[in-house]
Parts: sequence; C-alpha cells; structure tokens
Amino acid sequence: MKKTGEILARLRPGNRILLLVLLLLVIAIIFIGLDDLPGYILAYLATGVIFLMATRRWHRARNYLVLLAASVFGIIFLSFWYVEIISRLAVAIGGVAAVEGLAVHIIELIFTYVILFGGPMGILCGIMGAIILGIRGTSCPKSTRSIAGNT
Repeated sequence: MKKTGEILARLRPGNRILLLVLLLLVIAIIFIGLDDLPGYILAYLATGVIFLMATRRWHRARNYLVLLAASVFGIIFLSFWYVEIISRLAVAIGGVAAVEGLAVHIIELIFTYVILFGGPMGILCGIMGAIILGIRGTSCPKSTRSIAGNT
C-alpha cells in the first residue's frame, strides 16, 4: 500500500494547491456547519474546487458539454431513484418505520447533498468550460499549439 507522501508527490503542483484549498474549505465547513448560508457558500466553493481539480486538464468543449448533460441527467436520475425506488423499497421491506430509520436517512442526506451541490456546480462548470473553450476555439486556430512548439 502506498504512503500518503508518495501519493501527494505524484500530484501536479497545481493539484496540490487545490487539494490544500479543499482541505481548508472542508475544515471550515465542519466548524461552521451546513445549517446556514456561510456553510452553503463554503460547500459550493469546495464542490467547485473538486470539479476544478477534475476538469483542469480538459482542452475540448465537448468534455464540458458531456459534464453538463451528465449533471442535468444526474439530478433527474438521483431524484427519481430516491423518491420512486429507495423510499418505496424501504416501505415494502421494513414498513413505515424503516423510512424513518438511520440507514434511509443517511442515504437521503447523501442523495440530497449530491443533488444540491454536485448537480448545480457540474452544470455551472459545464456551461462555463464549454463557453470559454468555444470562444477560444473560434478565436485561436488549433495550429497555434504546434507553431508555438516549433519556435
């Protein structure tokens, strides 16, 4: 099993900085909590950092459009999955008391926070990345990368 230091050493310097920012945001969220507006803002920022770490090396607008579509369909799918399948399955297996149980409550919180934070931030990141790379692609020809490497 690899040590934490080896894993951090393999990360690019930009990702190390983003990982540190994410850690600081998570610590702040733990102290502030997700009960009020500052906690929600910090959680959106932390989710934005996660998406930034994942999409930092993308150079095609198509990747961002796929992220946009996956976020939209992910919100719809997770909402449907929880309301139509998990809740009804819990009632069918354990009765009404199972819906009020700890396991279903934990699943509900996970789905809620993924839908609340991951969905909108994925949509925002997808739209912004597609627009920025769409504009950059039309104003800057693709051949400039090879020209810059030849000089």
